[in-house]
Order: sequence, then C-alpha cells, then structure tokens
Amino acid sequence: MNKIIQEEEFRYIESGKGQPLIILHGLMGGLSNFKGVMDYFPGKGYKILVPELPVYKLPLINSTVKSLAEFLDGFL
Repeated sequence: MNKIIQEEEFRYIESGKGQPLIILHGLMGGLSNFKGVMDYFPGKGYKILVPELPVYKLPLINSTVKSLAEFLDGFL
C-alpha cells in the first residue's frame, strides 16, 4: 500500500501521474479498500488520489453528506 500523506487536516494516498481520479471510500471504509485501484489505474495514465474521510473522527450528529462534502471541497 502507498504511504499516507498528511497535509494540514487531510490524510490521503496518491499514486501515478496523469489525469487525476478522486476515489472515495464509504462510511465504514478506509484507504486500504483501494489496493486494486491503486495497482491498476496508474498504469493506464491516471493519478489516483484517495482522501481519508473523517467518518471516524466526526461526532455522529455531524457525519452528514453536507459535512463530508465540505471536507472534500477543502481537500480539492
């Protein structure tokens, strides 16, 4: 698995060069879910970015689509 990059409050993995693809995990997922994607797409000319969504850090009441969309907007 690729090394986790930490920049400010964002943690993510990145692989490859080329057209970027942002891959999102589900609410109970994590970065480790994407080994196959990380192995496949960089060889096809894509840069893969997988941000770690803060689903385990947010209070349950704040784990809404809106709050995750705001987090993703900040990441992008």
